Amino acid sequence: MDELSPFLAHERADVRAQAAEAVAAYSSTDDGVAALVAAADALLPGLVSLLGRAEAEAAGHAAAALVNICSSADGSAAAVGAGVFKAAVAQLDSGSAEVRERCTMLLANLTNPSLVDATHLLRGGSLDSLLAAIFTASATERPSEGRVSEAPATLEHLVSALCHVASTDSGRGELLRHARALPLLQALVALLSPGHPLLPAAARTLRNLGFSAAPGAGGRAALEALLRKEGEWLVSALAAPLAPHETGETWGDTRRYWEIRGEVGPV
Repeated sequence: MDELSPFLAHERADVRAQAAEAVAAYSSTDDGVAALVAAADALLPGLVSLLGRAEAEAAGHAAAALVNICSSADGSAAAVGAGVFKAAVAQLDSGSAEVRERCTMLLANLTNPSLVDATHLLRGGSLDSLLAAIFTASATERPSEGRVSEAPATLEHLVSALCHVASTDSGRGELLRHARALPLLQALVALLSPGHPLLPAAARTLRNLGFSAAPGAGGRAALEALLRKEGEWLVSALAAPLAPHETGETWGDTRRYWEIRGEVGPV
């Protein structure tokens, strides 16, 4: 794998693209991912650099490879250290739809607590960038008219990343203390329309935000403070029951979690 690294930084764009394509192809199997992770110190800087270039073909292949590498715990840990999260966030306004989608997939992987310690997300403005991307996607990406079963892929992956952040108490506390916490809650509630393709993910995120492993924990305290200050609109939203959706949960279930009465933890 080490021999591919110089070609990721080659002076010719076509060579860079071919090298990135080769890495992406190699990452399509478990054995390939393991080999790439073993060579992460040599390969990741080149892949990260390609994400930041205005070369859609090479950036797309690099992002695909990174998504596969970050499907493993070792790969995600190496990627965090190499600055992949920051690089992916920076490409959320890329002119290439393919690069944008793959970068949101990267963010979903790099916030997954089963793969990596997501505390890195709360540092250096990364949380601000993630929330800004969610607000932008919420405002600009909607399921096609008459095709409510399909969700914009970028927004779907961003909401998954948010759900992951909200699955830890430190993440819940940071989200609910954030200056844009109220708009965030409003954006999530707006996804709770019956039949909306993102209803399950939004409901899980709201449930996670409302869950507290112990009385007085950071997430619960921040939630209660926010609702006392600005929560009247949310109380009204919670009063409207929604039909069961495909995960078998109901909005009543989620509401009970918000009221800190659930018996299971974050998801």
